[in-house]
Amino acid sequence: MERHRHIVRSCLFGLALAAPVAWAGVFDITATVNGQTQSRQYDTAEDALAATTDAGMRALIASYNGTETASLKLDFRGVNMLLAYPTQGSTLLRLDIPVLNLSQTFQGASRNASEDLLKEYFKKNPDLLSRLQRALVETSPVDPVAGNPNSMMSRGAAQDYGLGLVSPSQASGKADKPSGLVGFMPSYTKLVANGVSNPRDMDSDAASLPLSYSRQFETPGRELTIYVPLAQTDVEGAKAYDVGMSLTYRGPISEQWYLAFTGGLRATGSPDLGSGVAMGNATITSSYVIPGKDFSFTIGNMVGFYKALKLKVNDVAYDPDIRNTVFRNGVLIEQNSTMMLGDEPVTWEYALVDTRYTGTRLFNRNQQEVSVTFGSKRAANARTSSMRGGLSYIRAPHAKGFSLSFGYWF
Repeated sequence: MERHRHIVRSCLFGLALAAPVAWAGVFDITATVNGQTQSRQYDTAEDALAATTDAGMRALIASYNGTETASLKLDFRGVNMLLAYPTQGSTLLRLDIPVLNLSQTFQGASRNASEDLLKEYFKKNPDLLSRLQRALVETSPVDPVAGNPNSMMSRGAAQDYGLGLVSPSQASGKADKPSGLVGFMPSYTKLVANGVSNPRDMDSDAASLPLSYSRQFETPGRELTIYVPLAQTDVEGAKAYDVGMSLTYRGPISEQWYLAFTGGLRATGSPDLGSGVAMGNATITSSYVIPGKDFSFTIGNMVGFYKALKLKVNDVAYDPDIRNTVFRNGVLIEQNSTMMLGDEPVTWEYALVDTRYTGTRLFNRNQQEVSVTFGSKRAANARTSSMRGGLSYIRAPHAKGFSLSFGYWF
């Protein structure tokens, strides 16, 4: 089955170049030999390649002897590809990627030589790799870069919005001497993504541990925050990782209106999912506070620009050209409570947020979140310590899930 192994490796070679980290993925393989078809699902490329050995192919199709016409259909997280030797005894290799409107044939002196021509084709056409990454964020329900609530872009937009938002308690505090505050805010998000081209649902679990340092100034609500997000996402056993750093400055325009400016860099990579991108962003967030006796409100509005950066991998220039303007709008309701957490008063917070993505077409172009948190009343200035915990429900056109969060500042 050496020829079939070359076919899969040739295709995954192109995907490897598209991913700055490595190649792999959550994908299906359908093998067809002389009209007989068998399919298997795989979590990583290592497992998929094992299925393309002589033993693996014969396990799929027992009658295989290595001389027939053959084809392999790969469902790479929603992007379908077909590699085939359509004529028995011929060295003609055909490649089809419908989402890219790509159809090419390669013919060498042998089938191995045809597969070498395919590899060279990917090397000499890096734009195809950029187009492939853009196709993945539009077509894949679990792309780690963008297009679903567990992706780096979606998580980044939520974090930037949260950093810029001012709660009613923070706006009503009294001036104090400048002070600093260290925080860590672990969270867990469970998401079920619904495929479109592939009817199989995919689960993803994201664990995040953002770290922050905030310098709070004498004026209530004026703050400078350094934020370092760390996250790992598990998609059906495949792992993705992302890390970043951002800087947010927030200050009052009036007693009730605050603006925040955020700039940051993030990067995600997944050897298993066959994807990796660095991304820069700049956002501005407006908070308008409406105070009340028992209930107070903050109307939050954010607009942000997120862009994937050019990379060079193995001497191949790679520019995914993913760029999106993100609009995130919501309302935060703060309810005072008579309860105490140690010596600190507590509050309930209820939030409803809507997020919209324009620019590069994404698998999910909007998402909504409803959340409730409970904990120490937010302060305009630093104090010894505070904490909050909460639960969110998340929905998008092709995904739904929930998130658990906890924050501790000291």
